[in-house]
This record gives sequence, structure tokens and C-alpha cells, in this order.
Amino acid sequence: MIRAGLIIAVSGTILIVLGCVDQSADRPVYEQVKIYDLIPSLSAPTQPQQQGLIELHTHIFELPAANLPLLADLWNSVLSDSPLKYRSAKAFKASGFVAAAGTLNTWDEIDQVLRAAESKKARTVSLLLFKTQSDYVSAASVEDERTFFYVEANGKVAGLSLSNGLVAFRIKVQGIPGTRGAARMSLQPVFRCPVAGRTGKLATRTSYEDIVFDSIGLEMQISPGQFILLGPGEYGGGQMSLSRLFFSHSKPRPTARIYLVLCRSISD
Repeated sequence: MIRAGLIIAVSGTILIVLGCVDQSADRPVYEQVKIYDLIPSLSAPTQPQQQGLIELHTHIFELPAANLPLLADLWNSVLSDSPLKYRSAKAFKASGFVAAAGTLNTWDEIDQVLRAAESKKARTVSLLLFKTQSDYVSAASVEDERTFFYVEANGKVAGLSLSNGLVAFRIKVQGIPGTRGAARMSLQPVFRCPVAGRTGKLATRTSYEDIVFDSIGLEMQISPGQFILLGPGEYGGGQMSLSRLFFSHSKPRPTARIYLVLCRSISD
């Protein structure tokens, strides 16, 4: 059951207290997969899909936090954020998030940077979405209640107390009227609260309610072979920042995480 929310204003900071029912811990990560293992999955031909389907692969990499500065060339020169449309570019970056767009034509340069940073592929999440449909890529679970901070579109810092739920990227695709082979894809960070109370045949399934960090969303027009890369502006972005939940963990050692969301195919 979701507890009632409490909003407290303290020295210009908004504190929102929320809670949810219990949720099982996130699966183990940091599987020892080399960077070059990713290349076949990017370049292999896809099977014909049902008309109207968009195939997305999210490749999640992890690297030693101390090597995060080695990724600077990805954000600053190899890739570009000009194709991205932010809800609020200032809030996105001030909240400790960074993003850029690219194509598989730049993969050799990306691969060199990731290798130098000792990156490993932790896991891949594959999604098949009809146009106007959405799904999720989970980032981390939250068990004990802790308060994390991010920046709203108006520039104010908001504190959000989270417990017993999941942080995730909600990925939504939409068709573009009159355009074939392309779609609009949006990425929206959310906190997913399990909702209790279902009965009957659905009693064993988990239903979720999304708490949306609206100021940190972005979108882009995509075609097969294009991708968005997301990561932290710095390791953790501070001990209590929202970006810490999405992009870092400390066991067995300080580790940073980045997400490459690739469009594999669009079946018009």
C-alpha cells in the first residue's frame, strides 16, 4: 500500500516523502562480458517482425568509477546531444545526468573509449514495442527509505524519499505520421511503486504506479542503427543524488553504469 505523501519546504528545497510495499532485490550485475561481445548483437540481421513493431535493445555497461573521466570524449566529441530534445536541458544536467546520440557508424570509436575505461557489459534488455506503446528498463531496487535529490524544471532542488520500489527508465515509442522507417522514442526516469490489492487471477502479478521525474526526460527521432547513450555526469553525482540510483553502485567496488539504447528495427 502506498503511504500518504508529505511535502516539506526547507530552505528552498522541496522534500517529498513517499513509500511503497516491499519488492525483491535487484538481480546481480557485473557479469564478465567483453566489449567486443556486443558487436555481433548490434550488427546481426534481425528477423522480420510483425508490422508496426519497433525492436529496441538496451545494453548496460559497468566500469570502475575511477575510470569515468575516460568517457569524456564520448560525450564531448565522438557523440552529440544535438538530436536530443530535453524536457529541461539545465535540469537534466544539474541532476547529474548526461546523454548523447549516435549511430553504429561510430561504433569503432565508441568501442575504443569503452575498452580504455575497462567497461564490461552487465546485461542486455530487449523490448518489442508497438508504436504508442511503452515498457521499462529497470536500473536498481530501493529497499530501506532514503532521500535523494534532483533538480526540477524551475531550477529548484527537490528531495524525494524513496523506499521499497524500483527506479527505471520508461521507454515509449510513437509513430511519425507520413514517415516510414523512423519513430519518436522518449526516455523518462521513473520510480515504480508496487501496488497491493489485486485479487483473483492477477493476485500473483505485481502492478506498479509510476512516480515521474518529469524534468529529466528526453526524446529523439530514431531509425534502425541509431542509439541514445545515457550516463552520470560524475560518479554518483553526490551521495544523495537521484543519478546515484540510476548510474552507480558500491559493491564489490565503486562502479559506474551507462545505458546504450539502440533501435534495431522498425517494421512499418
